[in-house]
Amino acid sequence: MDIEYVVCCAPRRSGSSLVHNIVEDILESSGLSESHQVLKAHHPTAPAYLAVRELPCRYVYVARDIRDVIVSDITLHDLSNTFPRVAAMSVLPESLRSYRYWNQKDDLYKTTYDSLLADLPGHVKALADFLGADLTDAQAEEIAARHSERKVRSEVASHYAKKPTAQATDIDSEVGFRKGHFQGGKTGKWMEELSPLQIAFIEFYGRSWLLDNRFSLSQSKGRRLLAGILGAPFMLAGRIVVKAKLALGQAEVH
Repeated sequence: MDIEYVVCCAPRRSGSSLVHNIVEDILESSGLSESHQVLKAHHPTAPAYLAVRELPCRYVYVARDIRDVIVSDITLHDLSNTFPRVAAMSVLPESLRSYRYWNQKDDLYKTTYDSLLADLPGHVKALADFLGADLTDAQAEEIAARHSERKVRSEVASHYAKKPTAQATDIDSEVGFRKGHFQGGKTGKWMEELSPLQIAFIEFYGRSWLLDNRFSLSQSKGRRLLAGILGAPFMLAGRIVVKAKLALGQAEVH
């Protein structure tokens, strides 16, 4: 039997685990789990994706505001929230570079994290259509209920409450989420946590990505240019570190 692969290719901290689980549930509920395999790849150099990239694949891309992604990464890994540190973070160039690759794929389902959470049943049904899975409206509602953010958040919190020594970055295969995976899920938290200069830096380099995914810019063109210039050396240093660590097989670098 030929296997078709479904690649959940959202950047990290953007809902890829949630989408991965939903897609698996759709395939299982529609009887297609034997003919499909679901994998998660934050970037196209992920080993799991490299092994199948020449084979038939469908792609599911979820865009979460990159400014919120950066705040989430800072919180999860307890990073210093300074301008040099944000400018050097790998998640920004990694997400932009990966997006250029994923966005050129033909069989691509693309949405935003906010849209996904706002209408989970609708996206379950749309994903099923995209995957060629036959689901009734009732089945779509049931799948959405099983994977609602509130329910999953509660299950993860309950699971790790029994493991007090677990660290925020620890992940247990039993639940499939890190202990610190859910941090409130508040959209627009970047407006509270990042300085105008940090925001301007992100918007300078992430302008095309933000606009292409229908996120608005908040800083002036002049401030964005200034932040881009000031942050360039830190970003370059961060890219060098990323390339070195990816060459050593480290899939997630900060």
